[in-house]
Amino acid sequence: MITPVIFFDIVTSLIGGFQIFQEAYVMSNGEGGPVNSMLFYNLYMWQKAFEAFDMGYAMAMSWILFVIVFALTIVNLKLAPKWVHYEGGGK
Repeated sequence: MITPVIFFDIVTSLIGGFQIFQEAYVMSNGEGGPVNSMLFYNLYMWQKAFEAFDMGYAMAMSWILFVIVFALTIVNLKLAPKWVHYEGGGK
């Protein structure tokens, strides 16, 4: 009975994991930290867009991020019927 909740949590956590920005930005003052150790994808995308003013490159990066997250979500949805069980046994 809890597998749908676990499935929802996995999908939302996967999407949220790719959206890490605020922590790295605050801790490194938007610069990526020492030797770019905190330069996550979203922080680099923000640097390209608003510091280097390379909006086209940042937009392409955002589309790539969208495709990756969408593909992983689709994979999750395809694998769900094997382990997610709903009440009543129907699909």
